[in-house]
Amino acid sequence: MARYSSLLGTGIEVVYRSCCTNLSASGKLLSDSGTFVIIEQHLDQNGSIRVYQLKLPYDCIIKVQRN
Repeated sequence: MARYSSLLGTGIEVVYRSCCTNLSASGKLLSDSGTFVIIEQHLDQNGSIRVYQLKLPYDCIIKVQRN
């Protein structure tokens, strides 16, 4: 069962664990497969916009909140 499917298409902020460090990411929730989520981030780097997709397994997610 997809835990975050009600947030699809909305802006979210996620706190997740990578190794022994807690990190955060914000962006639009693109997909929730039931085992992982995909977040799309738009970053401005030297005047050009870069689009990244971050795939986070449920096991790594600590907290999800709507932006």
